Amino acid sequence: MLRVNWPGVAAGTLAAYLVGFVWYGLLFEERWVALSGVDPSKMQGGLPMAAGFLAVLLSVFGLDWVIRRTGSLGWFSGGRVGLATALFFGLTVAANDFIYGIKTLGLVPIDFGYILLWFAVAGSIVGGWQRRAKPG
Repeated sequence: MLRVNWPGVAAGTLAAYLVGFVWYGLLFEERWVALSGVDPSKMQGGLPMAAGFLAVLLSVFGLDWVIRRTGSLGWFSGGRVGLATALFFGLTVAANDFIYGIKTLGLVPIDFGYILLWFAVAGSIVGGWQRRAKPG
C-alpha cells in the first residue's frame, strides 16, 4: 500500500468522475434517460453519488496496481493499460446487463463509450504520474 501513487489515483479518480459527469450529464443525458427509463431525480443525492465515486476510486486504484505491476510508465502506456482493462474486464462485465436483457441495446454505445473513456483517461493519468512517484 505504501507504493500506491496516491496523487495519481486521486487525479485519475477525479478526472474519470468528471468524464462521467460530462458524458451522462451533458452529452447523453436526454438519450440515456429516454432509453433507460430511469428517473434522474432518483439518482441525485448523497448516497448514489458517493457509491458511484467509490466505484470509480476502486477501479482507478486497481489501474494503479496493474500499471505499476506491468511497468507501464507514461501517459500513453497508462492509457493503453486502461483501454485493455476496460475491454477485458469493464466491457465484459457491463455486457451482462445487455446479454440478459436488463438494459436495452440502444444504451450500448453510451455505456460502453463511457467505460472506455473512464479507463483510458484514468489509466493515462495514473501512468503519467507514475514517473513522478518514487520507485519502491
